[in-house]
Amino acid sequence: MKRIVYIGKFQPFHKGHKQVIKELSEEYDEVVIVIGGAEKSFDTKYVFTAGERVEMINNSAGSNVDYIIPVPDIHNNAVWTEHINQYT
Repeated sequence: MKRIVYIGKFQPFHKGHKQVIKELSEEYDEVVIVIGGAEKSFDTKYVFTAGERVEMINNSAGSNVDYIIPVPDIHNNAVWTEHINQYT
């Protein structure tokens, strides 16, 4: 089984994201979407909540996505990969 993780903030989710997911779903058995900055919302950089972003992805690319995992940001590059692994 081949699984791919696609990480993004998706602020907002758009046609380019949808196309990437479509192409990934054709090549991989499972597509896992990780939404970064899940704890942030309602400011100029993070307009949408994590729940709103999940809903946008489900409504637009739902059948091509197996899992959507909101993940809060950490600001430590040395442990960032492990942080993502803990959620996925």
